[in-house]
Amino acid sequence: MKYMPFVCLLTICLPASHSSGANPVFSNPGDSSSKDRPKTLHYHPIPIDSLYGDEVAFLGHDSMLFFLNKTESALEGADCADFYRVAPVNKYYQLEGAVTDYYTSNDSVAARFQYVDGLLNGPCVFYYSKGKVKAKGDYLKNAKTGIWEYYYENGQKAKVIQYTGNGPLLVDCYSENGETLAQGGNGRFEGIVITNTLQNQWEYRVKGNVKDGVLDGDWQLFSPFISKPANIEKFSAGKFIRGTFFSIAGGNQKYNDRYYSRFESLNPYEAIDYYGYNDICQTAGHSLSHLRLSKIQDKSPFEFLKDGLLEILKSKNYSDYSGWIFINLKYDGSGKMLDKYIRLYQPNEAFQQDIFGMLESFDHRGAVTIDGKPVAYQEFYVALVESNHVVIPEQILLDLRMPHLFKEPPFNAR
Repeated sequence: MKYMPFVCLLTICLPASHSSGANPVFSNPGDSSSKDRPKTLHYHPIPIDSLYGDEVAFLGHDSMLFFLNKTESALEGADCADFYRVAPVNKYYQLEGAVTDYYTSNDSVAARFQYVDGLLNGPCVFYYSKGKVKAKGDYLKNAKTGIWEYYYENGQKAKVIQYTGNGPLLVDCYSENGETLAQGGNGRFEGIVITNTLQNQWEYRVKGNVKDGVLDGDWQLFSPFISKPANIEKFSAGKFIRGTFFSIAGGNQKYNDRYYSRFESLNPYEAIDYYGYNDICQTAGHSLSHLRLSKIQDKSPFEFLKDGLLEILKSKNYSDYSGWIFINLKYDGSGKMLDKYIRLYQPNEAFQQDIFGMLESFDHRGAVTIDGKPVAYQEFYVALVESNHVVIPEQILLDLRMPHLFKEPPFNAR
């Protein structure tokens, strides 16, 4: 079996945050049922065969539409999404080729990417919603490389960063009114950055000195909640020495194990997860009760699906099948299945019917209530099959996410 495509695909899929703002996308927003919606987006003339989980759609055989959260890193319900993505996918459900993100607010282009085997490769450009360039540069195997230029929304250049094998170097930095703050790798940096980790992202205003392109001297991080620095960190020629965290209550805490100062933001979109259904849009601001991950015959849904597919593949009737399988299941508020949909990368009627039969065990799932009222819901799964082996990407990603869900955030001042 060719494991490498699966491995490459999964290495770039990590957890990310979710948006909770409302942003109607369709001409008649409000009803989450795709059958009552027009077959194109409000502005952008993209035909939609069907919308699954209110988050994804197929645009022909090898292209898809994904509604994304505010960091372009995870799926989001269409009525809450900040962006939508039009992207080709290959047989391993990896992004492949030219990919374009759009703002849901006005259908303007938000970003243009190039992907090879699920990895960012080639030129990349980000745009503000009114059309001006936000950032531009190149990727190589999902890592920024070479010179990247960043701009304020007024068109003024904000900073220039050179990405090298030894890490990023700040080349130039400017204020929004054009004042030169750093030039040729020396001076000071001031700006808004996303810091901490991909699993626990925080936006901070950061300022500090740079020498030969790296952090030097004292750096300050300002929380949106207080005017004084939340953290002050000491560096020498790029090496972290120590830091001090200042609590809102008045205390402080020293640390030297890790630092949070940076002049380049984390990039959550590099680790996009487009495999699993996200119900944050449906439940934002409401009390949710559900058993969606309840076990089926003493197995998790992922385990049951994987074992069910492996049992089908034991027949050796589908040894030549290679590619993704997309499964969408619809339930009423009591957890009774209303409908199921299967799409195969390689059309195969017999294989599809066998999968339909296996899914009968999904007929009764956990009930879902919002504010105490039962609601209908959908869930979808992606499986990868090759040489009678099965991988469920979202199962692997969930296992990776769980250890991070219970860690204390580093900035306890929030």
